[in-house]
Amino acid sequence: MNRRNFIIGVGSLAAGSAAAVGTGAFTSVTADRSVSVNVADEDKAYLGIDKLDGTVYENATFAQQNTKNQISFDINDANGTQDSSDGVGLDSTYEFDNVFQIKNQGTQDVEVSISELSDSDFDPDASGVTVQFYPGSNSSSPLNSSPVTINTGNSQNIGIKVITDDPSIDDFSADATISANDI
Repeated sequence: MNRRNFIIGVGSLAAGSAAAVGTGAFTSVTADRSVSVNVADEDKAYLGIDKLDGTVYENATFAQQNTKNQISFDINDANGTQDSSDGVGLDSTYEFDNVFQIKNQGTQDVEVSISELSDSDFDPDASGVTVQFYPGSNSSSPLNSSPVTINTGNSQNIGIKVITDDPSIDDFSADATISANDI
């Protein structure tokens, strides 16, 4: 055997042994990487929340969008379109079908829920107003306990149910939480 083949063979054996045993072990690493996040208006986000067309869905007038298209709801006077109403009645249950929509503009199917709001969440002695969100016109399936699946590229209309029990309630304001989890 010539010397060159012997050196090549020994070198290959050493390289193979190093790869098998591993020479790149470490205890910890800190590495900086750049991250780019594009923040979109609410109606263009992966989980888009958008007002429905008021010419098609009359209850869409209860939804308003700000300059960033963030949505809020005012169940007082439907954006000034009603002549003499000021809000919901006492000891009543009101259902407003198809007020807004949630669009899945992401890359995977999601299960969406929306928190129930109650004035007792803020004041333990109160029990006057409860607000629930439900799919489309199915008010018997509140989204806080019966999440809805929205497939990629699809949307779900959402309705709002307002229940008043306490005759001393004048108004109610709270923030709802919309949660979406991949399935």
